[in-house]
Amino acid sequence: MPNDPTYDGTAPDTGHFDRPLCPICESPPVRALPAPDPWRLAWCGECHLAFITNPPRYEALTVEFEWERSADAERQRRRAAHGSIGSVNVSVIAWLKRNYRTLTRRNKLLAVATEFGLNGDVIDVGCGSGNLWDSLPPGCAPIGIELSPVLARQARVRLDGKPGRMIEADALGGLRQIGDASANGAILISYLEHEASPSVAMRELRRVLRPGAIAILKMPNYSSWNRAIRGARWCGFRFPDHVNYFTPRALRRIVERNGFEIVRFGFGDHPPTSDNMWSVVRVPR
Repeated sequence: MPNDPTYDGTAPDTGHFDRPLCPICESPPVRALPAPDPWRLAWCGECHLAFITNPPRYEALTVEFEWERSADAERQRRRAAHGSIGSVNVSVIAWLKRNYRTLTRRNKLLAVATEFGLNGDVIDVGCGSGNLWDSLPPGCAPIGIELSPVLARQARVRLDGKPGRMIEADALGGLRQIGDASANGAILISYLEHEASPSVAMRELRRVLRPGAIAILKMPNYSSWNRAIRGARWCGFRFPDHVNYFTPRALRRIVERNGFEIVRFGFGDHPPTSDNMWSVVRVPR
């Protein structure tokens, strides 16, 4: 893609920090992409990653942009963008999608985790309230890492009397509290798109996983046809929570550049008709 001479990579003021280079390969972006003020979205021509160059600091994520508030703000923004009739249509479509999946789709996390024999200590990075733990096979003991105090508290309640533990911290701080090669696996479900330092996080994750351990990844698919069709109204956009927007190429790059090998990432895991993509990666033996 051609260079955009109007893009200078600078960031607005307080609560943000400069991230002018691609967080995967550290190349300068080749162009700016549309984004709502004050956020600046850029495109890495090498990795095919879209990323916010002025993401909020971790401290801001716990107060100003905490998940509970930003999710509600995003819903309101979309209602305003669609108008009253459009909002009704979006709500109906969302309801149909939720119920269709409930009735017709298997629990993909459980199916994948069972297929690859996930067991023992399993790190859940950005675990939220721990709502995914019922989708782990028997024998798994989740180690939850969560920044939000409210969600971390809910996760502790869910863990009461069960194997596992909670770490209330940002992802990097939480991973650094875990010993080398001490965990059997990990799940990164809707996490890497939130992480301002995704390559650092992947290296920390590799450090704490045993050789042969797997990690299951899920994130929005920036290459989806729906994103191309809907543009700024795509459901995968969440400003500023989502600071990275991965394509299949970008996912491969971040995995392989940080010491993992891809075990499963076929067409069925990232079809262009899907807004999400899944991958299973492994620490080499």
